[in-house]
Amino acid sequence: GFSPLDSLSQLAKKNGIKPSYRFKLEDIARAEVIFLTGTELPISHPILWLEVLKAVRRGAKLVVASPIDQTGNRHASLWLPIKQGSEDLLFQYLARSVLDRGKTGGQDLEGFISFRRALKKLDLSKASEEIGIDEQTLSHAAEVLAQGKSCIIAGIELTQISRESRNMAALWNLSLLCKSQLIPLGMESNGRGIFELSRNESRGAKLLPEIIRDAKDGKIKALYVIGSYPFDQKVKAEFLVVQDSFFSDAAGRADVVLPAATFAETDGTMVNVEGKLQKFTKVIQPLGESKPDWWILSQLAKKMRKQGFDYKKSKDILKELKIAVPGFAKTKTKDLD
Repeated sequence: GFSPLDSLSQLAKKNGIKPSYRFKLEDIARAEVIFLTGTELPISHPILWLEVLKAVRRGAKLVVASPIDQTGNRHASLWLPIKQGSEDLLFQYLARSVLDRGKTGGQDLEGFISFRRALKKLDLSKASEEIGIDEQTLSHAAEVLAQGKSCIIAGIELTQISRESRNMAALWNLSLLCKSQLIPLGMESNGRGIFELSRNESRGAKLLPEIIRDAKDGKIKALYVIGSYPFDQKVKAEFLVVQDSFFSDAAGRADVVLPAATFAETDGTMVNVEGKLQKFTKVIQPLGESKPDWWILSQLAKKMRKQGFDYKKSKDILKELKIAVPGFAKTKTKDLD
């Protein structure tokens, strides 16, 4: 049978339906219902917050799920003060409440009946204990989410933590049931690109918190760090490599430092918050001995006698991504020349 987290996304994939995270800013402004979770949007993404305000001023209802009282809550029709770390459970309980209300999306997917039966096993009376939201409030939230054209905005707290896969599976299930547009966010300029790659990574890959814990416990002999990360003194390895554009405490402790070029010293592409691929061009030549990250990794792989790293320029990597990652499949590289 299906558990609540055996996602409708799996059923959708089986039926040839792929999740779409592509959106336009106007989609937010035109929404009739907005569900915001995982970020304090006025601080993390002020431009997107302006679009939310446009929607609210047009009469849209804003539902916020957050453990703390946020700046944007003053504009919310409903605030769900959930327990920290219970987001995936909240999304499951909301999905159950939405199902109880009748008409939902996803009913034409093979296996929907089994999925609904699994959700029916959730005891709504336990919601208050598990997530801090009582049954009546959940029912009200489900009623709001089921009204009109809606979008769900998922912040960095959901998409880049150890429970990411559970959060996003449960949230996409909810978006299918509510027929909502799901918008995942990141903090960095290429956060959406990283999100697309992480959705296709090996299931056996360790998450950053696990790597840090293993390093503190002495289970990792060699550690290769790309980019800046504030390691404390307990993170140790017999051999430490740091690849970064700027000197840091970790670089000072490293056995080998590989100088990486900054964004201004290299060519490439990035995926913006709307899911659009954008090109950037270097404005100066790399200073000193610095090289682009992709070049350093390619040369290191070739030194290790690995195949498939004969890249001449960054666009060669993009061509490979088009084949390997579904999100990049329709990219027209000629438009980026």
